[in-house]
Amino acid sequence: MFCDMLREYRKQKGYSQTQLGARIGVTRQAISRWESGADTPSLERIAMLARVLGVSIDTLAGRPAPLTSDVRVDRTAQMINVPILSREVVACCGRGQPVLDITSPAEPGIQIPRSRLHRYDDSRPPYAIYADGDCLESEGIEPGDQIVINPAEEPAQGAIALVSLYGMLSLKFFYRLGNGVICLRSDRGDQRLTPEEQDAADFFVVGVLVGTFKPRPRPRPF
Repeated sequence: MFCDMLREYRKQKGYSQTQLGARIGVTRQAISRWESGADTPSLERIAMLARVLGVSIDTLAGRPAPLTSDVRVDRTAQMINVPILSREVVACCGRGQPVLDITSPAEPGIQIPRSRLHRYDDSRPPYAIYADGDCLESEGIEPGDQIVINPAEEPAQGAIALVSLYGMLSLKFFYRLGNGVICLRSDRGDQRLTPEEQDAADFFVVGVLVGTFKPRPRPRPF
């Protein structure tokens, strides 16, 4: 079972529940609930746990078959449905937004063209989250926009990516420079990170931006 595998691989890595939680941006209590089987993390959280623990998602899940999600892709369909995560976690277009332990239910999904996905992985399906901050207004991204992230895609040079830096989620232009250096760019300037700085900041790319949507305003009550 997932709870048993999580506990086993956490101990093999030598992490306490607090340390593992800090690595993926959740509380010790969240890790404890997952290990006791009282709660189950989202697919995105499972992917983050697998990465930190150095195992595959299938191994961590204790299944021989790949994990699947509520998002199914019909290869002949022109549109797919993407779930919207809770407003408790947002993609900041500024200094960063802490990765929170999501407890409230997700909102109904949105439809996106299948052609926007260059790659699809059942174990890392696309999802939408809300944007916050104003550092990508040059791209028309405003606070409250719904942005679709595809974790299965690697960012091309100059692509907009959702990244995690010191446990903070940020939406940035992504560039690879020489000698393993990366550059994260927004309307407020550049941030360059050497490989050593990336390790110290526990930096990783969460996914690539594949769509932005303006939520329709709610009708006013009469």
